[in-house]
Amino acid sequence: MPASNDVPMPAEDERKQDGKDERKQDGNVSAPASAIAAAEATPNVHTLLAGLTVNDMPFSRRVITVRADQSLEEAFRIMADAAVTSVPVKQDDRWIGFIDIADLVHHVAQLYEEMAESFTNFASLRALLSERKRRHPASPNIGTTCVNVSKASPFLPVAPGASLLSVLQRLAQSSTGAQVHRVPVVDASSGRITKIVSQSAAIRFLCAVRELVWGVGANHFLHLSLLSCLWNLGCLYQHMDGLGAVADATLESLGLAHKHVVTVQASEPCLKAFTLMAKHSLSGLGIVSEEGALICSVSASDARFLVRLDKFELLDMDVVTFVAKCRQIDRSRMAKTMPPVLSVSPTATLRHVMGKLSAARVHRLYVVHRGKLCGVVSLKDILRVLVLS
Repeated sequence: MPASNDVPMPAEDERKQDGKDERKQDGNVSAPASAIAAAEATPNVHTLLAGLTVNDMPFSRRVITVRADQSLEEAFRIMADAAVTSVPVKQDDRWIGFIDIADLVHHVAQLYEEMAESFTNFASLRALLSERKRRHPASPNIGTTCVNVSKASPFLPVAPGASLLSVLQRLAQSSTGAQVHRVPVVDASSGRITKIVSQSAAIRFLCAVRELVWGVGANHFLHLSLLSCLWNLGCLYQHMDGLGAVADATLESLGLAHKHVVTVQASEPCLKAFTLMAKHSLSGLGIVSEEGALICSVSASDARFLVRLDKFELLDMDVVTFVAKCRQIDRSRMAKTMPPVLSVSPTATLRHVMGKLSAARVHRLYVVHRGKLCGVVSLKDILRVLVLS
């Protein structure tokens, strides 16, 4: 062995002392290399989200669009037929916003306010809009075309390759008072929308199951009881561990367990639920019994059945019967998902809540403590926690 490598090693005590002395400079002690390595290896929300891009997110659905000069009735019918809850609106060669199914709820409430005395005489949206045009002949297009309504939902595009962190930051915030529910990915050269990232799509992506779980066969799923066990243990999620400690924080510790909940009684007509949604700018309400116990929920997406069936007399139904009717019609879609779990406890972890939101394909879960409804946690609440962690 060369002489240059024959360097005698110091004794162990000397090495410890030298290491201690080397870390001490001008009275300051630097962190040992092992501690630095451990800190760098600790899962971090921003590290995970910044390392993922919109290109990593699957998007198999064709982007449905509408023109700015199309009527609201046409836009709502297109959404109902395509089973989507939102469509981007194009005016000439530029994108100007989105039409959301919640706009239908707000529009119905507005029409009711204007024509309360005769509202229930109209069985379809077309009949309602025709009457509105008759009453306002000088400006028949005010509030009735896509260009008027789409401005409420801003079009804030990102380029292909944008980080998931930048997208979630947009989804978690409001833009000039308007809620941002989806972010389009637009190819700059062609102006084409390649995919749309919604709040629910972002949560489902983070809760994507590991390939190993679904790899048992192309059309075979694990038994639901086993799936539930793996779900509760957090074994299903592909990206969840990368969120770090926040994934195991409880709703209580995150300040998400207690919030005023706008509800409607089960015996109230469906129209009352929609007017409450419009009044409070909500996309869903809890349905409660006379004693205040949570029964189920009604959402803006249920409104698409008014257009799909062209039966506005459904608005006269009590809200529970209306929801049951919608679920019966929507049975084929519901069969493809796990049954919606509407409530969680204040001690539920973020991991558990995200899993339920993703699996049930709902936009909110109600927080129940000892049988009492005490709060509601939405997709936006979760996204805000993630981007601020």
